[in-house]
Amino acid sequence: MMKYIYIFICFFIISCHSIDDKLIVDIEIPLEQAYVEIYHTVSGDKIYSSFYEDLNGKQLSIESLPEDMYTICLVWERTFVPHKLFKRKEGKIVFDIDNKFYLIKDIYLNRNQDNRIKLRLNEVLSKEDMETANYYQDVLDVISTSEDLALSLVYEHVYEEADSLNETQHKIWSRNLIDYIAKNNWDEARKVNILLKSDSLDRFKSEFVNMKFNSLAVSNTESPVSTYYIFKDLLANRNFNDFRKAFFLLEGRAKLSPYYRMVKNQYDNID
Repeated sequence: MMKYIYIFICFFIISCHSIDDKLIVDIEIPLEQAYVEIYHTVSGDKIYSSFYEDLNGKQLSIESLPEDMYTICLVWERTFVPHKLFKRKEGKIVFDIDNKFYLIKDIYLNRNQDNRIKLRLNEVLSKEDMETANYYQDVLDVISTSEDLALSLVYEHVYEEADSLNETQHKIWSRNLIDYIAKNNWDEARKVNILLKSDSLDRFKSEFVNMKFNSLAVSNTESPVSTYYIFKDLLANRNFNDFRKAFFLLEGRAKLSPYYRMVKNQYDNID
């Protein structure tokens, strides 16, 4: 009898362990004929790809992923391909030679905090709606109890804010240009046209993201998520002086991130 009890206990422990080692993805999105892909955000390596099927109500069980930043994609064959998308090179709407659409979300996964995530849309949209939406419009929600994942979504939202503000400013300048031309105010029209052709909006976005990231990092000094986003911005812009104070305030788990050593080495070389 004791032998069978022992076997049952061992089986129970192994079963629980195997569940905890997996990432469970619950999908609550009415998508027919689509699939899920997961990439390591920094390396670009594909970690997982599901079957092409009806995803609504689907539960995916994925082998354990080390704590890090990942890109989760919902992928399907395009239903609508406007001409302008052939020229778009940035943002969340992507057109490639396979004629696929990728709905993308970058998230920080830490299974020690939560090994389950739920995917859903924050508004009711058809495939065509999502394919033709503005590139900064983020419609994919990721639900989890993980504090690291939640913080990564806050950081990601900064990019959406910056893109939205840039889009608004571009529309204002474009309207002003039309008004000045209509009034034969060529001096003002020339000034606005210069702004539209300059890198002013790119610089604004960089400064806005810089300010927001610094604020978030100072408020979350023990999070490895802060380490990652400082690393990401420094990798793109090399603005080491701007992040010096925030970086050297990092502590605890934030300093255990592999990205901490990468950034620290850069500061050591500068100093």
